Amino acid sequence: MLYVLRFMIMLNIYNQQSSEPTEPIKAEAPKKADFRKYKDPTDEFNSKELQYSIWYVQHKVLIYRLCIFSLVIINIFFLLLAGVQWTVYIAGIPAASQLEIEAARAPNYTVFDQQFSPQPLQVNQTNIFSGGINKYDIVSEVVNLNTRFVASFSYSYIIGNQKTEPQSATILPGQTTLIANLGLTTALNNATLQVEDLTWKRLSNHTIVDPKAFQTERLNFVVNNFVFSGAYGQGDLKVNRMTFNFANASAFSYRQPKFYVGLYNGGGLIGVMPLQYDSFASQETKAVDLRNFVNNAQVGSVRVFPRINVYDQNVYLPPAS
Repeated sequence: MLYVLRFMIMLNIYNQQSSEPTEPIKAEAPKKADFRKYKDPTDEFNSKELQYSIWYVQHKVLIYRLCIFSLVIINIFFLLLAGVQWTVYIAGIPAASQLEIEAARAPNYTVFDQQFSPQPLQVNQTNIFSGGINKYDIVSEVVNLNTRFVASFSYSYIIGNQKTEPQSATILPGQTTLIANLGLTTALNNATLQVEDLTWKRLSNHTIVDPKAFQTERLNFVVNNFVFSGAYGQGDLKVNRMTFNFANASAFSYRQPKFYVGLYNGGGLIGVMPLQYDSFASQETKAVDLRNFVNNAQVGSVRVFPRINVYDQNVYLPPAS
């Protein structure tokens, strides 16, 4: 009891001395450094670079893992792709074997040859005409049925056991023309045309778009004012005379052009005469005077067949300066 009283007296004394309550003193927390406001005194390292460096250090492991993950995904993709290709290859082995067998077979090139090769020349008729006193002419009408092939060849005629001297000719695409052997002195009953050394030249679509229009533009020759005067003279020398105007209506001039003049009566061919000039200028008109010694000839009209290869640049004269 005495002990409790003494404790209370001491406690009262303490309360009297500390009548006013006291608060504990709080220590101020240190301010956190803001690296974004850092300024390098040497100006070699700024706050942005510091920020990127801190971010990289904090995320370095994550970046590494992402790279590894990406490489794994890429490897898986390529492995899957390779697997698919191998599967397709293995599954296609039977088909590939069959393809090799088919490729080893020799193709039938005759099918392609018939499709792309030119059609043969067509000989409509071969006639023998009197070319004058003891003279004979063999004339054939030949057609090139091809639209893009130029035919060049040599030809001769087989007469019994004899063969005439070979001559050369060129027939343009789609052209119907005459070839002949004129002035033979042997009496003839029949003759067979023999074509040799036939070569074909295909016209490129890139250079000649329309061969027909190309030829029509360049082979524009016109015959006007035809007059036939027959069987005049004395004795057996009866002369037939044919005159007409022959114009080059094209825009092209030619060097040494050659022609065959077909003589017609009632629509039928009765003879042929050659015609040649040293030059034939564009828009030039020539007066033609042809004569022969064929007895009882009656010529109602003429038709001129150009023997000009318009695809050969050597046949043209240069433009007049």
